[in-house]
Amino acid sequence: MTLKEAAAFKHHITSLKFRNTISNDTNDERAGFLQEKGWISTDQEVLDLLKDGYDQFRIKTAERIVNENPGKIYFNKCPDCSKLARTPQAKQCRYCGYSWHQQIVASFQIASAFQMTGRHFFVLGDILTGNIKVGMNADFTTLGLAIKPVIRAIEFSRRNDDGLVWEDVGLGFSDLTDEDKEFLISKCPFLTTIFIEDHNAS
Repeated sequence: MTLKEAAAFKHHITSLKFRNTISNDTNDERAGFLQEKGWISTDQEVLDLLKDGYDQFRIKTAERIVNENPGKIYFNKCPDCSKLARTPQAKQCRYCGYSWHQQIVASFQIASAFQMTGRHFFVLGDILTGNIKVGMNADFTTLGLAIKPVIRAIEFSRRNDDGLVWEDVGLGFSDLTDEDKEFLISKCPFLTTIFIEDHNAS
């Protein structure tokens, strides 16, 4: 959300909570306190966002986010009926009951990422569970990227950390944007694990 949208959301929630205990009177002590803390707003631009009701505010905000971020919003749709799942990480359809849990074959934790000149972009880390093969997909949606790129290469890398030798697994990708790569490089290491999917699993 923009700062104005976030302020409108906070104003709506606070107004609901205190609807019977605060007034619009500028001398109302509680209203003054909530305004001072930024929980309710007197900014007309913020209030205008809510003028058609909260549901319309949510719809317009969602439409703006999707329109301004094409390709960055991941819609987790059921592979069977194509309806939207409850959450980005859900693996069972609330409509038709189809489950695609079997597609998750491994989990991976990213420690670092880099671009090799003339070669793939690699994320390095540890396989926490399962086995990973070339051709599987890495689900980056848990990290905030709306992508599930195909793993094009798997390599191993040794690093020396204070006298201890560690072996990392490198997953190579060829279809990430420069923006995706920069995001991954700048946010490493990740505490959140990613899932590896085999879309041919049944």
